[in-house]
Amino acid sequence: TASNVDSVRFNAYTFLAWNLKETDKTLAFKYANTLLDEATAAKNTKWIVRALSDLCSIHLFKGEIKKAHEYAEKALGIARKEGNKKDIAGALINLSSVKSHDNQFANALELQLDALKIYEELKKDYYVVLTCNSIGATYNNIGNYKLSNVYLNKAFKANTTRPQLKALTLGMMADNFDKLNKTDSAIYCYNQSKALFEEIGDMSGLSTVYNNLGTAYQNLGDLKNAELNYKESIKLCKEFESLETLAFSETCLAG
Repeated sequence: TASNVDSVRFNAYTFLAWNLKETDKTLAFKYANTLLDEATAAKNTKWIVRALSDLCSIHLFKGEIKKAHEYAEKALGIARKEGNKKDIAGALINLSSVKSHDNQFANALELQLDALKIYEELKKDYYVVLTCNSIGATYNNIGNYKLSNVYLNKAFKANTTRPQLKALTLGMMADNFDKLNKTDSAIYCYNQSKALFEEIGDMSGLSTVYNNLGTAYQNLGDLKNAELNYKESIKLCKEFESLETLAFSETCLAG
């Protein structure tokens, strides 16, 4: 049907807009605006909201917070008018990202918690996991590391199918434990994260975990294990050209 054809085409536009925002912002804007124009002509509010959200994300990636905020507010307004709860939750998360980038963490947290209620009501487990991770990150930003780990632990338990996301959640939990001076707990989480990255073959994630383990062992005064982990990180970084982590690991090893 025409509706199905539109959905396939619209999905392609949003995929391209999202994935090009880091490498070719001009093309990303082109696809997002094309999606907005065609969805508007088709009076398809679901895809209008998505196009506005994509435009918000592209502007946010460029550091244009005011523009990003305008598109996020428009998306949320339309979603609320239409009453589609999933779209409302997505728009709330989008707006929370803008608030976080503008260091308005209390406002971001309020939006994220509202979105979480909706996703839990709709039983959208994957989005519950993502939103709990976002809430955990926001609590980390405001220095409430214990409450951050409450939500990250919730995300970890709710995630039964996505090992990479689980590994990232563990890394965030470990960072909180580091800041709470619970280094042994941090190392435990990093090792769990390492096992997951090894399982799925994510060498970039693995190199970062080795680097973080090196720092954790260094903080404990265990210089032998610190050196071993830094060297593993450097080895992987050189193989997979992860230059930022390489530079950090080499600096830590030298120091």
